[in-house]
Amino acid sequence: MTIVLSILMYIGVFVLDYSCICTMNPKVALIGKTIASVSFVLLAVFILFRKDCKKLRYKKLIFTGLCFGCIGDICLNVNFVPGTESAFFLIGLLAFSIGHIFYTLAFIDRSPIKILTFVPVLLTLSAFITITKDFSSSFDMGSMFIPILIYGAMVSFMAAKSLGLFIYKERAKKTVWLTVLGAILFYISDFILLFLFFVPAFSSRTPGYNRVAFIILTLGNSIIYYTGQLLMAFSLKGDLE
Repeated sequence: MTIVLSILMYIGVFVLDYSCICTMNPKVALIGKTIASVSFVLLAVFILFRKDCKKLRYKKLIFTGLCFGCIGDICLNVNFVPGTESAFFLIGLLAFSIGHIFYTLAFIDRSPIKILTFVPVLLTLSAFITITKDFSSSFDMGSMFIPILIYGAMVSFMAAKSLGLFIYKERAKKTVWLTVLGAILFYISDFILLFLFFVPAFSSRTPGYNRVAFIILTLGNSIIYYTGQLLMAFSLKGDLE
């Protein structure tokens, strides 16, 4: 039942998101994104509150992370009120950051922090600084550079920490893979958003932007992001003990 519900929800989300992109109406996009994001939280609620589901601290942390991700996704799409774009972007960034903190706490709850966990963080920050420096004429971040740099460190640490769950692969192989893939897809999605939000050539808010590139990046990001959300929600079916 849960698998069927998940597949139908995923198809519905993709169709809804595609429709929002085609209309290019920010208000329609906000409604569509809100429905899509809330649907995955509802899926998590459906899974988490089944009679046979164990209410572990780990699962509660993952669920809270999903809720903050939903809030962040909605805030990033409130871009039709003049003069509030930066404020809502920062609120969305904060919501996603809090969500990643809860994901990270969940992973730490199941496995200890190791020095190797910080290697992907350093690589991500190095790549971020290199790309934005070498192609500074293409990126338009302004005062957002430092907040995004901090956020990049958080999301990369979260994704790296999820790899520690492989110590449970013998007992809960499916749950481990669902969670790790979900975390990594979330990480990739955020990297794509870097281009959609801060490269004028790909941003729909810039006159003369590349519409084809915008649609490809937006649809690609939606597939990756919502697949990650679905996997994180679906991972609540299993137990890491």
